[in-house]
Amino acid sequence: MRDLPKLTARDAAPPHHRDPIPVVFDPKGKLLGQRLPAHFLHFVGEAFLPKDQNLGPNVSIIPHFETRAALFQNLKKALNEHSFAKPLQSVMVEGGATLLNGLLEFDMIDAIHQFTGPREFSSQDERYRIKWKPTKVWDHTTVWNFGEDSLQEWRKRF
Repeated sequence: MRDLPKLTARDAAPPHHRDPIPVVFDPKGKLLGQRLPAHFLHFVGEAFLPKDQNLGPNVSIIPHFETRAALFQNLKKALNEHSFAKPLQSVMVEGGATLLNGLLEFDMIDAIHQFTGPREFSSQDERYRIKWKPTKVWDHTTVWNFGEDSLQEWRKRF
């Protein structure tokens, strides 16, 4: 969040040209007190909330969690129970390995847009790797090439 991304739909064609609702997943409350844009929804872990602080209307609480599974189950429940101003059609996730691996592990993703290029930026540390590999439940739907880069789309079968 250091760069305060806009998280907007840039070149989407109608009827999908409306901007998505930006949701910040902050289970340890590291971003509390930072100036997030007013339209961002901020999900914070209950155990990390400061006492007697006015959190504002855009902060939602993820109930206390003991395990990684409980964290993602509680996030899913909080997203489902939140009253959004408009119906949710889809959620775009941009995040690091911890968030993406958790969403994949707890079956919260049904489409993947995988951007690849000729160079691999990797760490030897497994914590920073996305552990997803396509299996029989994923359909490879599209490939677009942009010079040496490519975008592959995968959709989960239901």
